[in-house]
Amino acid sequence: MKKPVVAANIAGPTELVADGKTGYLIPLGKFEDAASAVAKLVISPALRKEMGMNGYHRVIKEFTIDNYIQGVEKIFKEIQGQQMKILIATPDFPLWDGGISTVSFEVALRLHRIGHDISVVTPRQNPSDINFDSTLPFKIFRIKNIKDRYLKTYYHIMKMNQLIKKYKFDLIMAQSWYPSGIEAVNV
Repeated sequence: MKKPVVAANIAGPTELVADGKTGYLIPLGKFEDAASAVAKLVISPALRKEMGMNGYHRVIKEFTIDNYIQGVEKIFKEIQGQQMKILIATPDFPLWDGGISTVSFEVALRLHRIGHDISVVTPRQNPSDINFDSTLPFKIFRIKNIKDRYLKTYYHIMKMNQLIKKYKFDLIMAQSWYPSGIEAVNV
């Protein structure tokens, strides 16, 4: 979208926003500073355009799927001597859905290739999922795709608990925060 960003100077935004270059990082609770940053961008179309382009170039250079997966691979190669049982929790799988499912698919494949025992837990999307799942070199656990977000969260937590108790995974990777990330931190 090539837009500058004004965000709180906490966790995730600090990884994405280069303060003063792609936008502004504001100390948490400093509303006057946020208003000032927005005002600077409102009165200067040239600054908005420059920061937006800087952000765009930063994202396409540094935040690619390959860079992400290489980072994950690097971490797991450091512990490659021991095979780990890894459960990847994602709300969206298989590959043809795009987005996070593409990342989940690539992470699962690459971790499998370097010797880890990979399983994926994901909601059922359509009847042909079983055909896709049967072509993969790792186990896919399909759970009911519940639409109500509150019931979905509790259902995911319950199913994750069952899987972890039964299969004794060494590690759980949540490839998206909601609801898979919630279930991963609750088990």
